[in-house]
Amino acid sequence: RIHAHRLRYFLDPWNIMDFCLVNLAILDTWVLTASGADVNLKALSALRVLRMLRLVRLVRLLRMFRELWLIVSGMIDSLKTIVWVVILLCVIVFVVGVFFTQVVGKLPDGDEVYDYSNTYWKRADYWGTVPRSMYTMFQVMTLDSWSMNVARPLVKDNFAWAVVFVAFIFVVTFGLMNIVVAIICENILCAAQNNEEKIQQLMEKERSRVLESLRGVFEAADTDKSGAMDFREFQSALARKHVKEKLALIDIPVHDLEELFKLLDDDQSGEITIDEFFQGCEKLKGVAKGRDMITLSMNVQKCLRRVDGMSEVCDRQHDRLEDVIGRIDSMWNEFFVW
Repeated sequence: RIHAHRLRYFLDPWNIMDFCLVNLAILDTWVLTASGADVNLKALSALRVLRMLRLVRLVRLLRMFRELWLIVSGMIDSLKTIVWVVILLCVIVFVVGVFFTQVVGKLPDGDEVYDYSNTYWKRADYWGTVPRSMYTMFQVMTLDSWSMNVARPLVKDNFAWAVVFVAFIFVVTFGLMNIVVAIICENILCAAQNNEEKIQQLMEKERSRVLESLRGVFEAADTDKSGAMDFREFQSALARKHVKEKLALIDIPVHDLEELFKLLDDDQSGEITIDEFFQGCEKLKGVAKGRDMITLSMNVQKCLRRVDGMSEVCDRQHDRLEDVIGRIDSMWNEFFVW
């Protein structure tokens, strides 16, 4: 692969990881073994299982694993934000840990205030140093036996500590932790939207490729080489099975050829050029744009005005017909009714 791709091989991070793992395996199996060096790199060679992570890229191509890929992609996209949330969390835990160490942990051992004699761990084990205090606050953050073992001895002597612990839990556990969940959910939704856009782009490329493959077919169907197809030539071209299958792939209706020909014949000349065919197919397969909707609205308004004009003409003709019928009735009564 290096011979085929040259230096471009090292532009892919996955290729770099493969290169390092393969070289480690060669070094451990051939070089160090042959030299008799007492160095064991099998632990590093075991990292070859990381190459299985390449399969994650194939997951998004399979419809049945679509939700799994969205979760993985959303978590990867959330890493940067989560790192900053973790940093903020560490700062808060550090500040609170320093506070508890100074106020509670530095008290003399014989002091009866904040008695932890009824718990397995003593006061110095919880609050003796800043790292211990930070670990204790991490325990409080996870809600692991924080009330009875950690907070109760302090709250028993001073109820104000209950406010401190509850405020810490609200800010960290119910605040920052939920922010992390919200970030992951938001990135999963964004990944789903981006995935849909990528799928649409792939589908558009496939439609363009199919249309381009039909160009030769319709050029061959132009038997008189006029550069345009009449309905007979158009019908002959679409009578082929593979042409119908390709048009079905890009959602072009082929069940009514006459109606399709009329839709593609914009100038109503009775013939369509190859360019008119492709432009019409682009409009038929694509999503309606604002310009198309305005054009449709204008055409509908024109049709409505024509219908209104025809309705007025019909009304006038109806009035004249009623007048003629009335005269005929009068003449009938005058000459034939005694």
